[in-house]
Amino acid sequence: MKKLIIIFISVLAAMLLAGEIFDSSYKKFWRPLFDKLGTTIKDSTYHDGIYLGDSRAHFGINPYYIDSTTGYNTYNVGMGGATINEINFLAKQYIAKHRPPKFAVISVGYSDILSEGKFFENPCHYFFYADDSSTDNTLQRLGYHTTLFKILPFLKYTAFDDYNKLSIIKNMQGKTFLQEGGIAYKGFINNSANSFNIQALEKFVPEDKPFGKSLSVLEETIKLFLDKNTLPILVYPPATHHIEKPKAPVEIKIDSAIALLARRHKVPLLYFDNDGSFTNDCFMDQWHLNLKGTVLYSQKLGAEIKRLLPDGEK
Repeated sequence: MKKLIIIFISVLAAMLLAGEIFDSSYKKFWRPLFDKLGTTIKDSTYHDGIYLGDSRAHFGINPYYIDSTTGYNTYNVGMGGATINEINFLAKQYIAKHRPPKFAVISVGYSDILSEGKFFENPCHYFFYADDSSTDNTLQRLGYHTTLFKILPFLKYTAFDDYNKLSIIKNMQGKTFLQEGGIAYKGFINNSANSFNIQALEKFVPEDKPFGKSLSVLEETIKLFLDKNTLPILVYPPATHHIEKPKAPVEIKIDSAIALLARRHKVPLLYFDNDGSFTNDCFMDQWHLNLKGTVLYSQKLGAEIKRLLPDGEK
């Protein structure tokens, strides 16, 4: 019996040690994203404005150029692959921990709106914030056993997919999410100065499916900010112009619904998706701006924010 106890304690100690090593490696690989989530969920530093959305906000909006234009102090809360549910979650988390900002840019993406049945793009990042009650409740509602993760932290790795497990190994090999030459600044993260040859690509046509629930979540997010005297600014990010094709029927429906929301709540709606100054050499792939494109987009967005809220320099 004594031998079994010793074996059990030894195995448990080894697993706890392995968990600590995995935690360290995983956090180092994804350091810029953990900095962002820490600022959103844990920190209380005031920002005049924030930027919410999926990877097109996360990779596309650099607060440096907007702050330089407006005189404001802003932060990018965008997360790669974020659905409208995750955007709403991050908005609530930010508002709960911070004094309300003057404005909140909400980047509109068709994929965000058409992902009604999905919550977190990468829930693994949030496992490390299970000590926050709102995050914990959300993860438990999604079926994750966070109580066990807190008691025996290494158990969270049983819920990791292969992609996230591989990032641990990559960091042990000296690699990180932020590649050489990439920029991480106040939540903005972009790895690529490369241009992308878009001419041969076919335009992606999203499936026509219901999006009423997602629209309700977007409206809830708008109201959340309005109730705090924060100006929500809806934004369509820049898009490639490689093939002149009409929008898909579901995209037209979403456009009409969002325009109606903007009118109903009297909030600004900015369109950069039809701005021809974002030429192919501004993009790193079909959807995302490269570093050159982010400068142009951030400067243009900053000019619009300054027009809407001109008191930043005072």
